[in-house]
Amino acid sequence: MNKRLIQFTACVFALVHGVSPYAAQPGHEKVPMHNGLPAWVEFEGQQWHSTQLLARLKDAKRKEAATKILNDNGMVVVREFKLVPGLVSIGLNERQSAKAKGWSRDALIVSLRKRHGILTNSKLFRYVEYDGIGHVDATPSDKAYQDGRLWGLRNIGQDGGLDDADIDAAEAWDISKGAKATIVAVCDTGIRYTHEDLRDQMWINEDEIAGNNLDDDNDGFVDNIYGADFAYNDGDPIDVHDHGTHCAGTIGASANDPAPHVGVAWNVALMAVQCMADAGWGTNASLIGAVDFAVSNGATVCNLSVGGYPFSMAMLDTIVAASDANVILVCAAGNNGSDNDQFAHYPSNYDVGNVIAIAATDRNDNMAGFSCYGLESVDLGAPGVDIYSSVASSDSSYEFHQGTSMAAPHVAGVLALMRSLQPNWAYLQIREKLFAATDPIPSLDGMTATGGRLNAFKAIDGMGSTGGGLMPDGIMEVGIKPPSGSILLAGTSTNLFVTVFDGIPVNNAVVSGLVEMNNEIESYFFNNSGDEPDVDADDNIYSNAIELPKKGGKMKMSLMVEAENKQPYLRVINYDVVPIPENDDFENAHKISGFGNTVEEYNTFATLQSNEPEHASSPLQQGSLWWNWSPPVDGKLYADVAGSDGLATLAVYVGTDLESAVKLVDNSPINDERPDSVQWEGKRGRTYHIAVASLSESQRGYIRLRTEVNGSPDINPPIVRINSPSNGIVSVTNRVELAGIAIDPQPNASGVKEISIVQNKQSGVSVMGRDNWNLAVVLAKGLNHFNVYALDYSGNVSNPAKLVIDHRPPEVPNDHFVNAMTLNNDVFLGDGSRTQFPVNQPITDLTRLLISQDGVPVPDGEVKVSDLNDRYIVFESPPAEGVVIEVLHPLWISPLQNTTQATREEGEPLHAGNEGAGSIWYRFRAPTDGLLSVSTMNASFDTVMGMYMGNRVDTLNLVSFNDEDPALEDLEDNPGLSRIDQALEGGMEVYIAVDGFAGARGVVSLLSEFEAVPIHRLSVSASDGGKLVSALTQPFTDEDGHYTLYPHNGVARLEVRPDGGNVFEGWQGSLNSMDNPLDLFVTENIEVIANFGPVSLAENFETGDLGHLQWKTAGDADWFVQSKVTSGSNFAAQSGAIGDGQSTSLILEADFTRGEGFFEVRVNSERTWDRLVFLVDDRKMLEWSGIQEWGNYSFNISPGSHVLEWRYQKDFGNSFGEDAAWLDNLDLPLRLGASLALEKSGDSARLRLWGRTGHRYDIEVSTDFSSWEKWDSVFIDAEGVKLLEKEIELNASTTRFFRAVAP
Repeated sequence: MNKRLIQFTACVFALVHGVSPYAAQPGHEKVPMHNGLPAWVEFEGQQWHSTQLLARLKDAKRKEAATKILNDNGMVVVREFKLVPGLVSIGLNERQSAKAKGWSRDALIVSLRKRHGILTNSKLFRYVEYDGIGHVDATPSDKAYQDGRLWGLRNIGQDGGLDDADIDAAEAWDISKGAKATIVAVCDTGIRYTHEDLRDQMWINEDEIAGNNLDDDNDGFVDNIYGADFAYNDGDPIDVHDHGTHCAGTIGASANDPAPHVGVAWNVALMAVQCMADAGWGTNASLIGAVDFAVSNGATVCNLSVGGYPFSMAMLDTIVAASDANVILVCAAGNNGSDNDQFAHYPSNYDVGNVIAIAATDRNDNMAGFSCYGLESVDLGAPGVDIYSSVASSDSSYEFHQGTSMAAPHVAGVLALMRSLQPNWAYLQIREKLFAATDPIPSLDGMTATGGRLNAFKAIDGMGSTGGGLMPDGIMEVGIKPPSGSILLAGTSTNLFVTVFDGIPVNNAVVSGLVEMNNEIESYFFNNSGDEPDVDADDNIYSNAIELPKKGGKMKMSLMVEAENKQPYLRVINYDVVPIPENDDFENAHKISGFGNTVEEYNTFATLQSNEPEHASSPLQQGSLWWNWSPPVDGKLYADVAGSDGLATLAVYVGTDLESAVKLVDNSPINDERPDSVQWEGKRGRTYHIAVASLSESQRGYIRLRTEVNGSPDINPPIVRINSPSNGIVSVTNRVELAGIAIDPQPNASGVKEISIVQNKQSGVSVMGRDNWNLAVVLAKGLNHFNVYALDYSGNVSNPAKLVIDHRPPEVPNDHFVNAMTLNNDVFLGDGSRTQFPVNQPITDLTRLLISQDGVPVPDGEVKVSDLNDRYIVFESPPAEGVVIEVLHPLWISPLQNTTQATREEGEPLHAGNEGAGSIWYRFRAPTDGLLSVSTMNASFDTVMGMYMGNRVDTLNLVSFNDEDPALEDLEDNPGLSRIDQALEGGMEVYIAVDGFAGARGVVSLLSEFEAVPIHRLSVSASDGGKLVSALTQPFTDEDGHYTLYPHNGVARLEVRPDGGNVFEGWQGSLNSMDNPLDLFVTENIEVIANFGPVSLAENFETGDLGHLQWKTAGDADWFVQSKVTSGSNFAAQSGAIGDGQSTSLILEADFTRGEGFFEVRVNSERTWDRLVFLVDDRKMLEWSGIQEWGNYSFNISPGSHVLEWRYQKDFGNSFGEDAAWLDNLDLPLRLGASLALEKSGDSARLRLWGRTGHRYDIEVSTDFSSWEKWDSVFIDAEGVKLLEKEIELNASTTRFFRAVAP
């Protein structure tokens, strides 16, 4: 059954079939011959059909002129397509074909390029396209399975599979097995229509008489009974490759017969439309022809298990025409294992609503390793590994194949079942029902749009009933025409149509579009009134006519569809608005003024002049545009085409006409890399002609040219900022508008090209605006992490601006900070007639309630408690309309809450220092000064609490916290209740969080009590040299600083600790005391300061002896004080003279406070062997040996009595240098505390002083606690106490204060 290759038409594609390690790669295989010609030629890294082109005529009235152009240049129309008006494939006529058989590869390329230029320059065609080639890239996998071969239809765990990892076909067949009136076209390598499992399933062309060798139905094919063959242009679509037959078997193999196979829809009509050659490759025109034929002959589903095409406007036009005919195209997603969102795979990536892209899964519901994926571009998964089906080697042959080619037919079969039940449904309705019916599986979550695998039963369940089982789910399916990616002609009016379904047609939607183009933004509303261009009023198709500017550019439309009780639908649509260029020729070049500029144009419809030179090593250049630039100064001139679509050539010329123009510079490749820019030495006033062209036909499109005097490439990334909303906000709705700014910094700024928003690590969405951008986003439940990137035209990407929005419609009412439940307060609004108001707590004593109207307390007797219900208050007269009534309860018990579903918010603090689990929130506003007590009760879990002030969960100020209520520690069965007591001033508002210790969850309620009592402020500060170490917090702030609050007679413990080298000098301010810690009864507003001062050196030996401190010497010689070797002073201590094996020590035994000690030492001794050792309580802390000049050293010491020792010791022999150690400038945290008492005797008194033995104290006097003067001096002897001789007059007119200071 092998057929000779008769004719190829347009773009060749690859079968989207399982991966083979032996697949031939483009550029490495031998090019097959076809009719004496190479099947393809290769240039610019792409394989193209060697003789044929695709083109679409602009105006049918110019058909005669186009025919003349073709005839004059040896070309002929190979096929005229039906679906898309004016679309044709064009090849060589018979004479030119004969000539071409003798041409070389280069000659074929030149001819192809020349004919492409002729057609383009004729300006008779909307577009002219080369034809790209693809290849089959796999072979069938092994045939090791003997049982359960059709696991994709029914998986019970056979062969190591996962039970129910199938499409539930058996359950679906209880509803429908299909219908012969449903036609599924298999656009592939054909079908072996004589196969035992397929021969009774074939579509029959009833308008054709078999075997009469005539084209009875005038469709261009003779005897095409089962379909048509567009690969060989004949009527026999017989398969000799296997691929198409395998796909056909999965879709609709027959059932209940001796043959072993059964298809998904085994009561169906299979149309064989061959568009690939026997070797497994075909052309784009063949695929267009196949879809054209299928739609024209009644197919409602087309299976396209093909891929690998370049983008084709002709194919896009064909797909749009198929959508107009309500035909669905099921496309394999591809087998490269890549992300189709980033690397487009056609035809599955065409952004039209009737295209459904399919990934492959295996028998364990894992996504196949070879399968392509894409959250935006791939819709769902289906079985595609180890798929058993019919093949073409004989009428009874079957094999296992794998690939997304095998997954797509499963979906096509299910669509056939759906079409059999509801043939008139719109494709958007079918699509919505199919997507909603998928089985969610982890391997596809975040990898496909639905995150699910095909389920046939769910898809057709209910479709046979009235209404078809379509129930609105609040999620709309929206289609737009023209589709995203279309090219629109500048200067014309374009009609846009939006179709909306939610199970059933949605005719009450509000459809709007925010259109950005050329840095301008406009809003549009789509009408449904029946007025032009709308056709029918009040249907589900909304329309608008947009006047496109004459100047071309990128057009981006943010489409928003909103309807009652439905989730908002948001989508960004991209169009290229393309003008006929005015600067197409050298003579009509546009002017660039001054020091340079950035210009934007399109070369989509540009041509090449007949005498135009090759600009930059670009033999296939297309569509040149021209500019003239005369710089106002001499200097280095710069031009680049960064940000243009595709690769562009750039060249600079001088001269008065194209014939004589001399090229100065171009962007020819350097080391196989083509630069985006050129530079040259420019002269003031000279005219430079700049030409920009596309490197090849497929690169045509947007051109961006930047020129600048003394410019250079833009290497600086842009900067992007988010202005709103605020980071960490909580949104109870699922729609939020993001807005911000982006700049591309100087120098050499190429400009911000695009802003992209990545939500929850999914693919980025382009947003409206550039410098000032905005985008309405639909939030997922929970935390939404946004990364916003800016991209400039040179390809530099900014660092991301980050934003977190929490959207979680709370299952627990007060789960979020913003939904905190109010405590102790009821609020009502008067209406002028109502007198009774329900309150949340039973009223036992009305006098304890604080009731106000608009903040004014209600007089006694104006309100009473209802006689019938103690949860109602009754006013004597109705409060006026609009009056705010507040009722403050002294005691409040909140409703019992279950925290099982509670969450932690982004930025939420750890309550009581514990990681918790999920918090619930309460808030309280103090009506007057008073004491608030909140405690957990009725709890089934160990609770923790935190009290805060602030208005955002991520910037709260901690007021207080508690883990365990100390009063209940011994309570039996106490789960771990918590309690906070906090004094508040009137008007203060606090938030209370209740969480579970170590992740505990359960039920809990809150008891809140408020008592109006006098409140006092306590402000504690410390001077430099120490810090507050008691547990006192000061969470409140005013203009004077921080403070805390205490109820009257509250007790505060104050404790401070001096830093090293400092000493606590007492409390000053509202009181004076040397106590540390200090227990303070708060009976008024108190402000105290802890004073610290530097400790005078405990010892610097300036007395000339060891008598200042209670020093001891020990060992074989005494230490002594000398003046020859010192550290910046008059005296220092030196070790005594000792011999080998001897030691000498200087020892201080004293009482110390906690702190840090300092001293200086110097050593001059035999290195390593003779040394100075410093010990604390006989434990070595430091040591020195050899020659050590004066150095300062420190150590930490705990409070209490300690022995400090500096020991100089020698080994058994030898000496070196001065053989001694020195000690000076000791700063020690000695405890030198003292106490004073006043002993009265009549009208006078004397002071008694307790202090440290051996130390002198100064007695100072003050009248204002601020300035102090020396009054007396006392030395404490061995008794430790001294009664001062000086008397104090008790009846003096001035109050005096005394203190003891250790010098």
